[in-house]
Amino acid sequence: MVDARWVFRRIRLVKTEAEIALLQRAAAINEAALLRASKYIAAGASWSEMIDAFRATLASHAAKPAGERGMLFGAGPDGSFVLDHEYAAGKRFAVGDSVVLDAISTYRLYHADMARTAVVGEPSARQSAIFDAVVDVLNEAEQALRPGAHTRALEQTAAALLERRGLEPGLATLVFHPIGLNVFDYGSPEAIAGGWTVEPDTVMNFEVFYRDPEAGGIHLEDSVRVTGGGHDRLSSLGRELIVAG
Repeated sequence: MVDARWVFRRIRLVKTEAEIALLQRAAAINEAALLRASKYIAAGASWSEMIDAFRATLASHAAKPAGERGMLFGAGPDGSFVLDHEYAAGKRFAVGDSVVLDAISTYRLYHADMARTAVVGEPSARQSAIFDAVVDVLNEAEQALRPGAHTRALEQTAAALLERRGLEPGLATLVFHPIGLNVFDYGSPEAIAGGWTVEPDTVMNFEVFYRDPEAGGIHLEDSVRVTGGGHDRLSSLGRELIVAG
């Protein structure tokens, strides 16, 4: 008996056209749900209303949230994800909060994963500066994404750029991950720790998530399809900072 799980996962790393079509549809639904949820961010409003809006939008498109809520949130002084369901259900937004909307869902078994960041009220100078740096890091890493590139080298380049912008790489998550039947659809155990060489028709995300003790969490990511000459984004949502009421 031979465990062939990783053999199949390695084969599955490169997606067929049918799989890519499903991932594109999943990304479009996830985008619509994230946008709908973002409308419920306002000073004094409850997190549970935002969560319910996200889940209801998914359901209207025959999609499902991944996990209990389908979203991971960060708001407040450290920007960490909030995994406690009861805490999230009772939390209310306050002016100055940075809100990480890391939306994860499934459509016909295929995953969608994207993240945007909102600020309740006008962003501080620190929040705006970190956000601008995060956008630049994400854009530069994606511009270098093409067949033959190695994800670990791209992550290291992103960390150096973050440091040049005056930020601390140790406070950031900078990681590529493939996406498909799993939200982290790695093709080998070695790739999880050491990265892998990119191939055409891989669908993948680059997570840029900075956690600042004062400004809170700033997070951006999208799914992209690797092409012969670079990449195509699966979603069309802009990458502006969401300024909520």
